[in-house]
Amino acid sequence: MNRRISLRLTIMVGTFLLTMMMWLFLLNRMPPVMANGPNSLFVKVNGGGNACSQTNPCELAAALARARDGDIIYLAEGAYTDVGEAVISTTLSITMYGGWDGSPTGPVVRNPEAYPTILDGEGQRRVVYLQGPSSVVLDGFTITNGKVSSASSPWQGAGLYAKNVDLTLRNMTFSNNILDTFDKHGPWLGYGGGAHVEGGALVVDHVTFSRNKAWSQIDSLGGGLSVIEPTSVQVSNSIFQENDAWHGSGFYAKGKAMDPIPFTMTNTIFKDNGWGFTEGKGYGGYDGGAYIAYAQALLENVHFQHNRTFNDRGALSLHLVEGRIDRATFVENHSRLISALYIEKSQIQVANAIIANNRSISAVEESVAIKIQSSQTTFLHASIANNEATAGLLLQNASVAITNTILVSHTVGISVTAGSTATLDHTLWGAGAWANGKDWSSDGEVTSLHDLRGDPAFVDPFAGDFHIRKDSAARDAGIDVGLHTDIDGGPRPFGPAPDIGADEWLPRERFYIPYVLKDAGE
Repeated sequence: MNRRISLRLTIMVGTFLLTMMMWLFLLNRMPPVMANGPNSLFVKVNGGGNACSQTNPCELAAALARARDGDIIYLAEGAYTDVGEAVISTTLSITMYGGWDGSPTGPVVRNPEAYPTILDGEGQRRVVYLQGPSSVVLDGFTITNGKVSSASSPWQGAGLYAKNVDLTLRNMTFSNNILDTFDKHGPWLGYGGGAHVEGGALVVDHVTFSRNKAWSQIDSLGGGLSVIEPTSVQVSNSIFQENDAWHGSGFYAKGKAMDPIPFTMTNTIFKDNGWGFTEGKGYGGYDGGAYIAYAQALLENVHFQHNRTFNDRGALSLHLVEGRIDRATFVENHSRLISALYIEKSQIQVANAIIANNRSISAVEESVAIKIQSSQTTFLHASIANNEATAGLLLQNASVAITNTILVSHTVGISVTAGSTATLDHTLWGAGAWANGKDWSSDGEVTSLHDLRGDPAFVDPFAGDFHIRKDSAARDAGIDVGLHTDIDGGPRPFGPAPDIGADEWLPRERFYIPYVLKDAGE
């Protein structure tokens, strides 16, 4: 009897184990059950498909209606328009790619240059409207001919409007987008001709803002791009050119007063903003290149050339900013009072900067290339030269420490008002044609140590090339301040001691990006 029971148990256990092994075998051969993931939708200008598949693409409106959070939409070459309030309007978290080659099979191939994808407002409507909370990526599009008027809602962002969106813009062009609400009577502000972003984290990479405009009844801010109270901002490898607004013709960014935003800008060019190249009459009151406020900021390899304002602050304004500017040029900018750089209520280090050939034209007030007000600022290895103004620098209720700097060819090198202090160490003041009319004027306190006078011997200053020649009085004349590269990223020092000024002389020819407008970041 016991032997029969034992045999039955053995058979039962064996059958159970065999069954489990068969189930495991079958499960391993079955395709895995996938969690819900992103779908890929495909769009052509005249797409007629219902599935929005690669083999049977649909129209853009159909893809947007079909999309869900996390989906990816590929747009083929062509110009996309609409008859509603915006070409694209969504509250979803999605990724949209332009430049799809349209191939019905095989891997998805994108090349925005070869297959340009244009979102066109036709001068009738906003182009892109994004409402969060959401996360959106736009990559590989030209956004053009957007229009916002007093009849629009909201009154911001002719090319793109985004609120409470974590937004990434990459490989984009914003051109000829116009925000004009000037005919609306009342206390209205206009933000963002090219794009307006409010809230959320913003990433801008390889984006060009060209010939966009913001103009309104009371004030307009950010002709190319405006950003209000974001959680963070990163701008890289981008160009702001020929945009117009009353404040910040190129770019306007304002964080929260009690919570400064992380802000990074690298490899970016501002050129010809504030000159009225856009449609209409309104442009260029203040901050021709960029205005940045309430931020913890790093600006590196940034270049401001030939920007203009009618009233004040021709190139860059910083208000309540703590941070650093490294490897920067401010050349040929124009304004009535401050042509190049304005620093207010901020703590800023400026290193490896060229500030030259700027023009301030007021006949009745003190005009300068650089004004530092109610701030603490440090200049290391700067070249401040040949600015047409009453003075190169003006301090008002401010303190500045200037080391290893060329400060030449001004009526007054630095003007220090009562209550301000300036400490200068290893300054090349120029000589002969490069001498200042007066090195400094002061009702405040000036301390100048280890002064040098001589020819800076710039390579071609009137063509905007402020590299130094081998025979410059600045060569090997500075002290070590902890900077081991120059404005071009070349090694510093090259020789027994660092050169004074932004450039470290090297025995080789070098190409200098600020004076030739090309793709930023090359």
